[in-house]
Amino acid sequence: MSAMSKRTVATLAIVAGLALGACGSSTATIAPATASPAASVTAAPTVAPTATPSPTPSPTASPTPTPAPTATPSPTPDPSQGAALFKFAPSAVIDYYKGVGYKCAAENTSLIGYVVQQCTKTAKNAPTAMISLAWSTADGSTQYGYAGYYNKDGAKKPAAKDAAKDLGTFIGALLGTDDGTLVANWMGSNLGTKVTDTYKGLLVYSYPLDAKPGSGYFFEITTPEFQKAIRG
Repeated sequence: MSAMSKRTVATLAIVAGLALGACGSSTATIAPATASPAASVTAAPTVAPTATPSPTPSPTASPTPTPAPTATPSPTPDPSQGAALFKFAPSAVIDYYKGVGYKCAAENTSLIGYVVQQCTKTAKNAPTAMISLAWSTADGSTQYGYAGYYNKDGAKKPAAKDAAKDLGTFIGALLGTDDGTLVANWMGSNLGTKVTDTYKGLLVYSYPLDAKPGSGYFFEITTPEFQKAIRG
């Protein structure tokens, strides 16, 4: 790992901890933010000059060239909306989790346009912690995050406070301190219930699972584009 990557992972660990510290400290309501529409650039219409007729034949006046209309620029991605909220490169998040003992599977490229990678950490007589990331092959931006804290061998859920700690750390690792704190509070307030919401253009899900095996708590956050891709 390069020196730059090590510094990024260290920073990520700090902000993940800060978001975790606020998890569940208050009830947070997250609501979609409305993005301001990008201003379009429209070229002013150009009126061609009209030649004044003369009784004496004269050379035909060359019309003044009409400037080509200015192309409307592509809107600049809003850094406070959607995929731009994911603060760290996927590789930095994966490296962070490897550094705290997670084992990561090979990258999966079966979904066209995306790379998916999953990491897990488990121990005997302890809950399993799992995280999964998906990012775009076009620009490398994170598009999806999924985390679970569950009992892989039985039907009894892990302790809720331990699940909140684990999922809150993941949220902080994805979103950083400010946005991570708000979303972690929302997750902590809804832990144990199935709930869906939106946050600044991202879809967020928190839900429990009662199964044998696999009972536990889960969290997902995704761009609408990735959700559409996986649903076909």
